[in-house]
Amino acid sequence: MNRTSLTWNVSRLYHQYADPRVKDWPLMERPVTVISLVAIYLLIVKHLGPQHMANRKPYVFTKLLMTYNVSLVILTSYTLYEIFVSVLHVDFDKGCMVVDYSNTPMAIRMAGASWFYFISKVIELLDTVFIVAKKKQSQVTFLHVYHHSTMVLVCWFVTKFMPGGMKFFPALMNCCIHILMYSYYGLAALGPHMQKYLWWKKYLTRLQIVQFILATTYLTYSFMVPCGYPRLISGFGIVYSTTFLSLFLNFYYQAYIKKAR
Repeated sequence: MNRTSLTWNVSRLYHQYADPRVKDWPLMERPVTVISLVAIYLLIVKHLGPQHMANRKPYVFTKLLMTYNVSLVILTSYTLYEIFVSVLHVDFDKGCMVVDYSNTPMAIRMAGASWFYFISKVIELLDTVFIVAKKKQSQVTFLHVYHHSTMVLVCWFVTKFMPGGMKFFPALMNCCIHILMYSYYGLAALGPHMQKYLWWKKYLTRLQIVQFILATTYLTYSFMVPCGYPRLISGFGIVYSTTFLSLFLNFYYQAYIKKAR
């Protein structure tokens, strides 16, 4: 198969399976937009940002960070509500939820919830930018960058091709965790005097680990029990969730067990 034929086939499959309902929504028209966004993010946080900060003092922006974190708590809470309401109106078959591609109000609302979830991941790229601006480059770990960059790409793909279905359960849990997480960040941004109130950071990490265990279990079930949801997507979800589980377990060991010893 020559390159022209391969390109044509990929393009045909793309247009065949892309959800036409989300085509004109912001950032959803073409993959090149979101791929470029992630590439710029990686360039800034790994190269341009550290170079820019090399001979500068760390930036201090308490009010900006407070506004940013509170805004994400509000956005994530709204997304959680939309996902929850959408799921309540779904008829489960064998415990499985397939994607509703119709133009009914609830199906559109479900697609909208998927888009808001994706947008929240785009905004969260600023987490790393703020870390670099504060000259805390040691916090820009592989786990951190892998999590932020790949979530944007995966959530775009899901919103573009299957905005709904089984993936809403992991998204529901993730929203709950992120509401707690950005509440923690908002309090931490107030200054060192808040540290005595932030003793629960370790338990937040434990909740993240539990989240990935439950997500992996749920996706494994959807893979093993044919119910109309693409097994290929469930299989990818299992692998993807397992990578996060492994990375977070390693982080927890390094930060709380090994360090304590």
